[in-house]
Amino acid sequence: MSLVIAVVTAVVVVVLASTFIGGDGDVGRGDTASQAFRRLDDALDYGVDGYVEMVDCPVGDARELARKVSRVVDIDVAVVDGDVFVDAYEKFDDYPAIVQCFVTSDPDDAFGPTAVGFSVSGVPSGSYRDFLSNDAYDPDVDVSVDVQRRREGQVVDGDLFGYCYRADDLSGCGADLVDRTHGVVLSVYLQGPERTAAEVVDALDDVIDDMVDSLVEFVDAEPVPDTYPETEVVTEV
Repeated sequence: MSLVIAVVTAVVVVVLASTFIGGDGDVGRGDTASQAFRRLDDALDYGVDGYVEMVDCPVGDARELARKVSRVVDIDVAVVDGDVFVDAYEKFDDYPAIVQCFVTSDPDDAFGPTAVGFSVSGVPSGSYRDFLSNDAYDPDVDVSVDVQRRREGQVVDGDLFGYCYRADDLSGCGADLVDRTHGVVLSVYLQGPERTAAEVVDALDDVIDDMVDSLVEFVDAEPVPDTYPETEVVTEV
């Protein structure tokens, strides 16, 4: 399974979300972050399949975010300097809209430690833990939620989830901070079979401020985000 295919699966398949933790005493920005994401979602021109590829990552420069994460988590330099993919999916049934950015040294690999991801999304209804465990991934993917705790007094308050997902051709861990009050989540993902939920939580802590700031600045600067034209599918007759 390629990373791109895995992303499509884990995006409609996984809404890995997390919220933002601020700095410098700048608290209570959950509503601001939520409004920025909703403006972004409304401005995107999704294709007939509910998908669009964006030119720029709205939560920051993916390589710079990966470089910052690499100071607290071991990430190969080839990954940090890898190719960037930015995909957006509109809301479908109970799967929230999501924009995710991946930097990868091998887009055809969804298993090995070859990718780092960052995303912002809406919030699914019901229990988020149940969503991760039962709905976010395909049935053949084993998901373990290893961290669940409340975070308050930050830029965005919410429930923090750290989890890992394993399958024959897919492996990694994610950290999501879910702000159900304002309906926004932000996530970090680290690919690889040796990753742990605890280290992805550390990665989220390290970049959350930058992600919130970048999201708000991006939406203000680009009311209509740049996207790539939808690829035409040619069927041979």
